Amino acid sequence: MSVTKITIAVPEQLFAQAENIARSLNITRSQLYSRALALFVREYLDREMSTRLEMAFAEPADAEEKAFRAAMQQQFNNLLARENEQW
Repeated sequence: MSVTKITIAVPEQLFAQAENIARSLNITRSQLYSRALALFVREYLDREMSTRLEMAFAEPADAEEKAFRAAMQQQFNNLLARENEQW
């Protein structure tokens, strides 16, 4: 995996906390910052995807979409009924 070196400025208190965490996890500062950035990016992208999905489903459904949803709901209900019969 290729890496890119960067220089960043962080508040002293945050830096000290990060150093302590890295030490307690027995990882390097670079590993800690890489993990933190990866987590931030993943959460950001998840929120972005959620927002897009919310916007997509917020639009009124046309007749075709309503029919599709009704069919899926019926299939789900049938599946639940079959499972309940087994109990």
